[in-house]
Amino acid sequence: MANQILGNVYIIDANSANVAFPWLANSYVEGVAFWGADTTSVVQFTFANTSNVWLRLDNPNQFEATQYVHFGGVRIDELKVPTLTAGTAWIYLK
Repeated sequence: MANQILGNVYIIDANSANVAFPWLANSYVEGVAFWGADTTSVVQFTFANTSNVWLRLDNPNQFEATQYVHFGGVRIDELKVPTLTAGTAWIYLK
């Protein structure tokens, strides 16, 4: 599977390196979920400058686990995922 938008959910299962994801105009992020397989799992979201980290989630467990962060509607104009290892992320758009 590749990164894709299904309805109001952006499914991310591959990093984007230094390339911005195709982004819907005037998008608001309701929340972000991350499923990680084990302690090697990590996802990092950045803005245009990949050293400006917006959100980083990892799995502190040796077993698979899911985390969710609720933002309630934060406007995002551009987003990159330079790091995604052993997991899948979901961005819920408002």
